[in-house]
Amino acid sequence: MATTAAGRRIQGTERTEIAEELRRRVAGEVRFDPFSRVLYSTDASIYQMEPVGVVIPRSAEDVLAVVDLASENEIPVLPASGRYRTGWPIG
Repeated sequence: MATTAAGRRIQGTERTEIAEELRRRVAGEVRFDPFSRVLYSTDASIYQMEPVGVVIPRSAEDVLAVVDLASENEIPVLPASGRYRTGWPIG
């Protein structure tokens, strides 16, 4: 079984490369800055896990592009939405 991003830390150059590739593939917002990652690290529970980044898709094509890239890089995707924010934390 391959190790996924959930089992390892993605940071530095790898995080930058993933963000750049997402910006090429999606029309929506790609947020990999520390503030956005912390903002999307919690949900309505007591758990907090900082994602590799966040994508706010504009279309179904964006969603497919995110899922494809995440699959290629073995990074989990968690669709998240709420009253004040909507985004797709990556990793």
